[in-house]
Amino acid sequence: VLTDSQSLPVENTGVKAVLDEVLAKGNLSPDKRLTVHLLAACGICTVPLSGFNTRVPGFRMTVLEQDDAKRARTLKTLREKIEEYIASA
Repeated sequence: VLTDSQSLPVENTGVKAVLDEVLAKGNLSPDKRLTVHLLAACGICTVPLSGFNTRVPGFRMTVLEQDDAKRARTLKTLREKIEEYIASA
């Protein structure tokens, strides 16, 4: 499902420049590409599973937010951005 051609739009030009620089190096696993796009596009920090020496693609996250409404909004945004990322291929 994850490929090197997927992306998310990044509105902040400074953040976009840093993302482009990271992507230009071309040495990111597909799950790491997803995590850097999530961070750049919506500020949600996730950790690629490839960093844990596993062949399972994906990411892990820790949600520390105690406010139920804010946590629900973050998880909804995460779901929407993942769907958008996958559809961008």
